[in-house]
Amino acid sequence: ACAAVALGLFSDAADSPWALFLFAFAAVTLVALGQEFWRAGSARRALTGERYPAALLGAIGRNRRRYGGYVVHVGIAILLVGIAASSSFQTNRDLRLEVGESATVGDYEVTYKGLGADPTNERIAFAATLDVRKDGEQFALLAPARNYYPTQDPMAGPLGRYFEGEATSEIGLRSGAGEDFWAAFQPDLSTLDGDIARGNRQLANLPADAQGIAILALAEQYAADPPPATFRVIVNPLVVWIWIGALVALGGAMLALWPSAEARRRVQAAYAARSGRELGTARPPS
Repeated sequence: ACAAVALGLFSDAADSPWALFLFAFAAVTLVALGQEFWRAGSARRALTGERYPAALLGAIGRNRRRYGGYVVHVGIAILLVGIAASSSFQTNRDLRLEVGESATVGDYEVTYKGLGADPTNERIAFAATLDVRKDGEQFALLAPARNYYPTQDPMAGPLGRYFEGEATSEIGLRSGAGEDFWAAFQPDLSTLDGDIARGNRQLANLPADAQGIAILALAEQYAADPPPATFRVIVNPLVVWIWIGALVALGGAMLALWPSAEARRRVQAAYAARSGRELGTARPPS
């Protein structure tokens, strides 16, 4: 616990006392449980002469409830470390970038490389390309997107209905053992207001095919020379360890609940004895 606190004081954890407490608690738990497993394997090895891995598995197999409970505690300690790190040391920034412009978020350099358009009859999608670098090397190439679905309101007009309906975001994500990097994208469509109003007037009486061509041209024109866009960037450390801890705890619970071979033999013997008694009672007298 003291070592964990000492290391934490030389990092960003010094500004989060409750995170320091959880790190110390997890350190005590993991070291204590590690000692329990080491002692179990060493004791069985001394008695049987087996190699240590086989001795440890044998000791666990003879007392699954105990060591399964220990594994559950290991999982909970890992989960708490993930929660403390991801909630205390999250980096969250909103950026407004032009194409080719870069910004720094924590240890990362984020560059807005360009914008792509994918218009269809069902929706118009704009996808940004973000080049994320760490220590000068490419960490991820993300493509957060914004999808625009047409509204059924006839007052919106043949072009405007695509931009006044429901909009959804697709997140760009790079997940790793150390941290998760998230990026969301919001294009600035206000520069299209004049073109949309003009298109609504000119295309109102034209067939749907002509309106579709106009929507395609407008989307591609916007993607070719887009205005600055807004990005929300989130860096979450150790998020994956929350899930790893949960899985470890679940595995420990299954180990504790799974009956040992000796317990199964006792159940089978008890069932056989009971069946024998019942058959003996039911046998007619000679």
